[in-house]
Amino acid sequence: MSTNPDPKKRPEPLGAQFQPSRRDRLRPVELVGGSGIGAIFVGLVVLLTTQQIVLTLVATGITFIVVLMVLALFAMGAKQDAEETADLEQQNNPDGTK
Repeated sequence: MSTNPDPKKRPEPLGAQFQPSRRDRLRPVELVGGSGIGAIFVGLVVLLTTQQIVLTLVATGITFIVVLMVLALFAMGAKQDAEETADLEQQNNPDGTK
């Protein structure tokens, strides 16, 4: 039996086995949506109090960026360890099926 790889078979790219969960794929949408909601709220408050469009657009843009950065930093800081992941799996599948 030969241990040489088959030259016709292409090697799998790095990370080909990893399939992110739906939650992992939707995380960027959550971050952008949350910062969009915060920016719209601040934009409406500024517009109703000052009635200046340019000031409203500036405040909305700044709020969007700041809230997006803060949410992203919080998301990066909250990582699960193996014990927490196992506990979540057990809660999601109490009968042991995947």
